Amino acid sequence: MAGSGAFFGVEPDLTCYCKAIANGYPLSACLGRNAFRSAAENVFFTGSFFTSAVPMAAALACLKELQASGGIEHMRHVGTLLCRGLDEQGRSHGLPVNVTGRRRSRS
Repeated sequence: MAGSGAFFGVEPDLTCYCKAIANGYPLSACLGRNAFRSAAENVFFTGSFFTSAVPMAAALACLKELQASGGIEHMRHVGTLLCRGLDEQGRSHGLPVNVTGRRRSRS
């Protein structure tokens, strides 16, 4: 649940998450290193749904479900199957398919 930075072994200065963290509800989050905290404290931002509790509750429920169900691992597995299947189908029909992306889990 630490994001793609942890998966790829990097610690980004800033990371932004959008509606996916709240299962499609309007929510975003920007996370970063402590060195950026004082600069962020001087930025005023607002939005249409800034004070809405529903996206916050949806985010908590979504993250809890992803963790409980092994959702990240499942998405990785299904994505690997999809890439493999697209590659195999392209080759079986003589089509030049270029499937990109990570194809195996990181140890």
